[in-house]
Formats: sequence, structure tokens, C-alpha cells
Amino acid sequence: CSLDGMEKVFPSDLSGGQQQRIALARAIVVNPKVMLLDEPLSNLDPQLRETMRFEIKKLQKEFGFTIIFVTHDQSEAMALSDRMLVMDMGNIQQIGTPLELYNNPKNRFVHSFLGQSNFTHVKIKGGKAYCQGDSSRVVWDAPSGTKDGEMLMATRPNTIDINRSEGFCTKIIKRVFRTDFVEYLVQVGDDVLRVQTPHRNLFSEGEECFLRFPSPMWYPAQEEGADEERAKRMIV
Repeated sequence: CSLDGMEKVFPSDLSGGQQQRIALARAIVVNPKVMLLDEPLSNLDPQLRETMRFEIKKLQKEFGFTIIFVTHDQSEAMALSDRMLVMDMGNIQQIGTPLELYNNPKNRFVHSFLGQSNFTHVKIKGGKAYCQGDSSRVVWDAPSGTKDGEMLMATRPNTIDINRSEGFCTKIIKRVFRTDFVEYLVQVGDDVLRVQTPHRNLFSEGEECFLRFPSPMWYPAQEEGADEERAKRMIV
């Protein structure tokens, strides 16, 4: 557990990360078949969290026990899990590998919980999707066999193709430089979407742009009252 030379130091005198290692060692020494870790990294700073993620994964592989890891941090879940379970209001929404849940979330909640999400309110007519608030222009083709009516088109900010010639025409509302990408806010009907793209693909605020959605996912319009019920439970 990387605690060489600390044999005579009391756990209370160790750093947060070292205390977490002590707690793990105490649990592992009894050779458990299953170990429950309930948000074990929540009180650590980002650097220690990253270190402990690798430590926990390494120990699990080395000793071969099963870990049930409870967390609200999606990056922890994605980094540590062989299989994930996503719950909402006490109900299981989806079980699968991190890749399955991220690439094929079964509903809006799972999509929004794992990774960043855009949800565009659209109306389907004759196999075409028109954004809410602008019924004159097609946003994208609806999936084959989709019935006419209201739906949500879900996209990841880093999968949207932003260019200067092809797709849905709009304008840049805001540009924000991030460490690894540039993030744009763009208007699509009544919704504002986030688009993340490499630094080399630069647009100015107010500049015209075009959006293409190579891999959208489609969900029914949100059930009435679900967001309100979720917010109520969080307050309680």
C-alpha cells in the first residue's frame, strides 16, 4: 500500500490518502470475497483521488476479491468498474459494462448521468426531426420507423461536428477555451447546445456555423413530473 517506513506512525497522524490505504489494508487482511466501499474517495483532493483509484484497482486484481463501489462520481465509476449499475430514485435503470452504458444508455437519465449531454426537443414529421421553436428547418433524420410526435435527441458535446458548410445552420453564442478543447454554446431552436472541438477548429462569437450529428440517440419526451419528483427527493 506504499506505506514503507510508516510502521511506527499512528493512523491519525497520517495524511488522508495514507489513512485510506490503512483502511483498505484492514479490510483486505481478512481476505474477503466481497468488499463494500461507500464513496471512499469523497474527502480526498483530486490528485489523491486519482492515486487511490489506481491503488484500489491494482489491489482488486492482485487479490481477486469483488468490490461493490458506491459513488456519485461518474469518472470514478468509469475508471474502476468492470460492470456498472445506475440507479435513479431507488430504481435500477441499467446494468452493463462502462462502455455499454456510455455508448448505449437506455434512457435520458442514464445518458445525462454518464458523461456530458445535450438534449434537443424535437418534433418528428415524416421521418425528419424539426427542433422545437423552429419548425421550418430539419435538424436531422429520425431513426427509421419512428412515429410522428415529440422526442428528445440526445448528443454528446464532443461528438457533434461543427463546420462552415454542411448541416444545421446556426451561430456561435459563446466560446470558452478549455485545456484540451474549445467549447461553444450554440442555439438550436429553443435549446442551447454545448459543442466541444479541438483548438484548431476555431470560430468567433457571433459567427455562423453548421452542425452535424453523426450519432444521436433518441428518447421519448421526458415523463411529466419526473424532474420535480427527483428534485423533491434530493431536498429531503
